[in-house]
Amino acid sequence: MTIFSAALLLFLVMDPFGSIPFFILFMNKYMVDKFGADHTGRICYEVFRNSSRVCGHCPNDQLLNTSGNSGGVVVWEDYNPITKSWYINYDRAIKWIDGRIVHLQIATDITQLKELQEKQIMAESQLRQAQKMEAIGNLAGGIAHDFNNILTSIIGYTELVLDDVQKDTIVRENLNEVLTAGKRAKDLVWQILTFARQTDEPTKPIRIDKIAHEVLKFIRSSIPTTIELMKIKPGIPIILCTGYSKNISDGTATEIGIKSFIYKPIVMAELAKTVRNVLDEAQ
Repeated sequence: MTIFSAALLLFLVMDPFGSIPFFILFMNKYMVDKFGADHTGRICYEVFRNSSRVCGHCPNDQLLNTSGNSGGVVVWEDYNPITKSWYINYDRAIKWIDGRIVHLQIATDITQLKELQEKQIMAESQLRQAQKMEAIGNLAGGIAHDFNNILTSIIGYTELVLDDVQKDTIVRENLNEVLTAGKRAKDLVWQILTFARQTDEPTKPIRIDKIAHEVLKFIRSSIPTTIELMKIKPGIPIILCTGYSKNISDGTATEIGIKSFIYKPIVMAELAKTVRNVLDEAQ
């Protein structure tokens, strides 16, 4: 038993065929250390599973052939709730030192391997998602190119017509609205193309206020209509936004607001935190 005791494998010998089924005959030192005690003389499923009956996955019935001899090695994986570890088990029937047939199990801890497999599965899932996003980006880029060609015609012909229309007329106002909408759509197409493009954009100085203005236009469609967004200027006391939280139980509404304050660049972090809190309340 010296080799069994020193090996960094879990060796278990039990007697599933005796007068006391699944009586533990031997545990090597490595297994004793894993489970915190030497359970020799106790019942297998009671100490290793905290169960009152034989485990449903026990391969004991597969160990002997029809003639009652060893049927070979049975290999299986299992998670043990006591050690919270995964094991690959090699089970077979052998003759014990007194001649009786017993159940030998040699197990290897594969918990780290299982964790690596899970990480690999997660990485593969993330890769597939990235590939889907890339495909969507390519599709969006193609559609955006076609749409941009259509917009070019709309904007171009609208500008030509404006040259022939008198000022201060309803027709000219309507055409200006068409032109404004066309330019907005063209900006949107540009943003889609930028997203779909595979090349890195060069670093250059930008106007933060213009970016903030574009962001406000985008988030307007994603927040409740009860939230009012207002432009702010440095040094002017304002109320950032006011909304209403619906009370489903009685059909009433509760006003949600932020106290007025002086806008200064130094309070931008606090401002962002306040906005998040108000949006969470309003949701």
